[in-house]
Amino acid sequence: MQVVPAPLDALPDAGDDVDLAFMGEIAGWDEHLSFWSALKQPELLFRRLLPADVLRDVDALLDGYRVAPDAAALEALMTRVEARLLGGHHLHLTHHRVKRRAVHPLIRDVHPDAYGRIDFKRLWLGDVRP
Repeated sequence: MQVVPAPLDALPDAGDDVDLAFMGEIAGWDEHLSFWSALKQPELLFRRLLPADVLRDVDALLDGYRVAPDAAALEALMTRVEARLLGGHHLHLTHHRVKRRAVHPLIRDVHPDAYGRIDFKRLWLGDVRP
């Protein structure tokens, strides 16, 4: 195996001689929008390495996002897209750790985001007087 680190702006595309690429794509807080974005943005690795026939299938399925009536329909579309990508061994999913943090009850209006980071923009402390 030959490991070739590459900067993000020099990632391979479908014409390059690459057998395996590891890359972390982390979804945002809205998993449906993140899933759609990751598969529809031409500069991301997902699209650049997919064969043309698979890309057509994925795009056709993702077009259903526009008319999906609810979250259950979006989940069904995601399942179908994942089945197409996983079934052809075009994508292999790995584990993503979900981080949870406890925040002291005196700290108000602060919630961790999807990555476990805490946004302190709206931080305020409750009254600490007895």
